[in-house]
Amino acid sequence: MVGSVASVADSHWMLIAGVALLIVVAAVVVLFRRPWRRSLHPGDGSDLSDLLRGAAARPEAFERIRPLFNRRVVPLLERPPVSLAQARDGLCRGRLGSGSSKSRLAVEAAAAGGMVIDGNRREGRAVAEALGAVDLDRWQEILERSRIEPLTERVEEALDAVGEPCRLRVASKVGQHIAVLDGRAFGLGRTSCRVVVDEESELWRVVCGLDRKRPARAALLLADSVVHLIGVPPQSRPRCLGALAEAALEESGGGAS
Repeated sequence: MVGSVASVADSHWMLIAGVALLIVVAAVVVLFRRPWRRSLHPGDGSDLSDLLRGAAARPEAFERIRPLFNRRVVPLLERPPVSLAQARDGLCRGRLGSGSSKSRLAVEAAAAGGMVIDGNRREGRAVAEALGAVDLDRWQEILERSRIEPLTERVEEALDAVGEPCRLRVASKVGQHIAVLDGRAFGLGRTSCRVVVDEESELWRVVCGLDRKRPARAALLLADSVVHLIGVPPQSRPRCLGALAEAALEESGGGAS
């Protein structure tokens, strides 16, 4: 009888201990999950931006944390947030930009339906930098200080005439010999292709040197560089360059008399 009572008491205390252990484990899980859930909501600052930066830069290291890729926590200008997976898809298709509400170009691209990450937000900047989105703020700054030259105007008119419109400009400190922004990727229309030549580049020095004595040849050389970069198909390039090539030939004395 005494043994039975002791056995029942032991079972009772074991049950209580088991329940207590479950309560402790549950409490620990809740405590650890709360910050995680909270960190996956937009507007929570550095916690979310650090997580998104890491996942964007090294997706393989975060592949088991699916909420980081699937939740819509990447803020966009003029549009609801998208997921990191959607942002990466936009990048792969050449359609991911970033910019602030102070940039007219960024606002126009967003209003036209482009995927433009909100550069006003910390988490937006983190994702844009990690993925390498097109910096529309930077483009706005370059375009504002760019200029038209007679040579660029001639090339621009020649390309417009054959149905390959672009806006060709020159500026300093572009960051590369020729920079191209295809506004069509952001819904800005066929005439929104911007091309800026760095005035300190070897290409610009060469064409400027030619332009003094052989302006037609200089225009042909510059146009040839541009059509490759703006995505004109190889079979269409002779049509784009034909008129300029004829002018260069006549200039050199080899044209029909």
